[in-house]
Amino acid sequence: MFRNFSKKLFAAVLIAVLACSVSYAAPKRAKRLPPKRQHHHYSQETHSLFKDFGSFKAYYNKHAKHPQAAVRLYFYGVFAFTEAVRTGDRRWEREAGKMIRYALHYDKPIENSHSLSEFVSRLRDPGSAHIFRSFLAGTSPENNYTPKGGIGAISNGSFRINFVDSRPEIERGELKVLIKSSGSDSPRTVYTSRHGDGLWYVTNAASTYVQVKKPHHGRHDNYDRRHPGRHTHDAEYD
Repeated sequence: MFRNFSKKLFAAVLIAVLACSVSYAAPKRAKRLPPKRQHHHYSQETHSLFKDFGSFKAYYNKHAKHPQAAVRLYFYGVFAFTEAVRTGDRRWEREAGKMIRYALHYDKPIENSHSLSEFVSRLRDPGSAHIFRSFLAGTSPENNYTPKGGIGAISNGSFRINFVDSRPEIERGELKVLIKSSGSDSPRTVYTSRHGDGLWYVTNAASTYVQVKKPHHGRHDNYDRRHPGRHTHDAEYD
């Protein structure tokens, strides 16, 4: 009887030891949490409008590290183009076209693209410049889409884009950035993507040149598109 008791006791101790070993070797797994949404912190930098493509490219390669930065730099090219049209500077206009092409990661000059013809047409039309300005902080149809700091804020680069969300969302493999137009009732979406060089580029900016509410105090409808600054009723220019 004593021998049987000893065997049972030994077996019980052995089972207990093995159970402890298994418990120690395979600790309970921690509960997996869903991946956190990625944050893209971006502070809008200030730089005067670039007059040549080389300077813009060097700046872009250094600063386009976030989706919002790509969108803002795209607008740098846009405003360089519209300012070149306003001042009649054809060389600057050509350089600005290169800037926009670079920001869009486009494979040919935007002026030669059929799909971008409407975009280029509005860039060259002084009567459409307010469409692009509508995305700047401080603008409204009531103040003729004048940004915070005045029109000079565009040339000196102190303008602020009205980003709606600092955390872009993934859609079709791209990150979409929402920006607010003061001439539209709903935000506009700009699509961006990161390329092999590690930089972000705008892949679709069609929403940035869709019509917005007309300026309340502007004279844009009276501009002669062939001669910026002239009016169609002025017989002197016939």
